[in-house]
Amino acid sequence: MTFEEAGIAHLSPSHLKMWRDERPNWVRRYLAKQTLFTSAAMLRGRAVEAGWANWLVDGDLSVAVNVANIKFSGELAEKDMPDDQKERLNIERMIGRAIDWGAPIGKLVGEQIEVEHWFPGIPVPVIGYVDAAFEQGDVDLK
Repeated sequence: MTFEEAGIAHLSPSHLKMWRDERPNWVRRYLAKQTLFTSAAMLRGRAVEAGWANWLVDGDLSVAVNVANIKFSGELAEKDMPDDQKERLNIERMIGRAIDWGAPIGKLVGEQIEVEHWFPGIPVPVIGYVDAAFEQGDVDLK
């Protein structure tokens, strides 16, 4: 089976990690097209990332937490998943940890910047995203 026959237009770092660590799940997800479980913790991680990015621009923790909570609620609704209060309660603490870690040097210049790489002999690109780009370097939170 080719990538084209499987409907795979590109790979990602997540694809490659799943292929290496969880091959049966990779086959179910990408070849059999079965949706895999998404946890509230995964959705919370995306929300924290959005809140932290907002804090980098705005500098207001309460606004950042509000942005993260709105994103978390929206993603829960899209997945038809009940609210996991434990994960919601982690949002502010986790944004606080990211703030304590400190912002990289320089101004935030972009978020979720696509990076594409073609490996020799592989007919599709590997596409990933840098979470935050700063004047003096990039940060990936995962």
